[in-house]
Amino acid sequence: MRRSFRKFLRWSTWKHCIYLPAIVRSVENWWPFLKLYVGFNEQSRRFQLRNGLVINLNQAVESENIATTFIKKEYGDVPDGSVVIDIGASIGDFALLAAGQGKRTRVIAVEPMPATVALLEQNIRQNNFSGQITVIAGAVAGITGTQMLHTSDSALSHTLVAGVHRGSSGVPIQCFSLADVMEQHQISQCDILKMDCEGAEYDILYNTAPETLKKIKELRFEYHTLPNASTHPIHQLVSYLQKAGFTVTQGSTEARNAVLWMRQS
Repeated sequence: MRRSFRKFLRWSTWKHCIYLPAIVRSVENWWPFLKLYVGFNEQSRRFQLRNGLVINLNQAVESENIATTFIKKEYGDVPDGSVVIDIGASIGDFALLAAGQGKRTRVIAVEPMPATVALLEQNIRQNNFSGQITVIAGAVAGITGTQMLHTSDSALSHTLVAGVHRGSSGVPIQCFSLADVMEQHQISQCDILKMDCEGAEYDILYNTAPETLKKIKELRFEYHTLPNASTHPIHQLVSYLQKAGFTVTQGSTEARNAVLWMRQS
């Protein structure tokens, strides 16, 4: 899917221009990447990062993953030896970053869309991280069972939340509760829970028992505005997590969509 250049111009373009030095520092073939990112060109699909990683894309819009993780660094760095659960792993950008920053780091990468799972596995193999990254082909949700994944033309916008994409088709997928993921993969402590799951973060976290939340040292997640929400739901979610022992360490709750970091006190 090609990003509309006209749409790009409607954004605050100057905010993106400030990332040009970081793009040059981070991506070896930075000029094709920049053209793809702003919508001029959708031919390039393989990018070599200066840290040695090679990442393939299915859609032009997936260049946003590279920008978010390696250029803007919205999800930060990962200390060696960490246990990471990556919900909404997509093309594997954050999972690859985590594995590349520490040989003792272990990552559970969860991705529901079959085409994206295939690309995720390809990116893991070509970077030789199969021993560190385990892929779950499915989704994390409030409860274990089958749910409908509401699909979008954009590979970054598939969601478990009904009403986000009007008239969209649905794909039945296997879902797992966070507690079941941790039990099945013998995770007694999760150092970083990264989430980018298009609104499912509320269902997941509200349905995770306090004893399971206590096993999570740090949350780094993108929150979303839910359809038909009468109030901004992130405020209620933050209050709930604060009662479970988390404090906000980075980010704001005032945007419609943003990345928030929280840590166990």
